[in-house]
Amino acid sequence: MLALKRAGGPARLAGLALVAVWLGAAGLLLPACRAPGLEYRGESGPVVLRAEPWPPRARTDLAFEVQFRGGSLPVQAGEGIRLVLFMPDMDHGDTAVTLEPAGGGRYRGTGRLDHGGRWVAEVVVGDRGPVARFELVVEP
Repeated sequence: MLALKRAGGPARLAGLALVAVWLGAAGLLLPACRAPGLEYRGESGPVVLRAEPWPPRARTDLAFEVQFRGGSLPVQAGEGIRLVLFMPDMDHGDTAVTLEPAGGGRYRGTGRLDHGGRWVAEVVVGDRGPVARFELVVEP
């Protein structure tokens, strides 16, 4: 555990800001998903999607993690990555979750799905369109 002692005022704030930046860069501000993953094997290589809690539940904050294994998809700096989720059998529109770099080819973000049932999750990188597609069942 990190402890900051005897630092006050601007020095303490600067120290806390430095710790926050370091934790963010290390991918530690969003908890790692320990849930089992769904794997997609496409022309860009293996991509894994995890959600916590698993199985995902409707009306619950979900921690999503997408991992590009073995450098399977080169992501350019500044290129946005998002997870777009929709129910293919319904006309509810879609839910987009912005994913932030977490190191090691992992990207994390949080979102909420309002309905139980069959969902499709597409990983979209920049303007390339979907690079991976998953089907999952969300519990009511």
